[in-house]
Amino acid sequence: MKKIISALIIILFLACSNDDNDSNCESCKTYSSSGIFLFRTICNNGDGTVTVSNSASSTSTGSIGITARIPEGKTFEEYVNESCNN
Repeated sequence: MKKIISALIIILFLACSNDDNDSNCESCKTYSSSGIFLFRTICNNGDGTVTVSNSASSTSTGSIGITARIPEGKTFEEYVNESCNN
């Protein structure tokens, strides 16, 4: 019984562990150039690039992501703020 409980605790610990890489995502609502309301998700890939996805619904799984480089001298947060405020 102790072995089973120990195994379950280890599995739970590994399942809940957090990666310490810089990968995180931010979401916002924005308008496209044609005036369509979009949900934008920007994920930091941790290597100076981001993956940007736009969709017409906050729960849409059909959006296609593109990878872009964060401009030199800008932080991820600055890139998100500029992308979401356009």
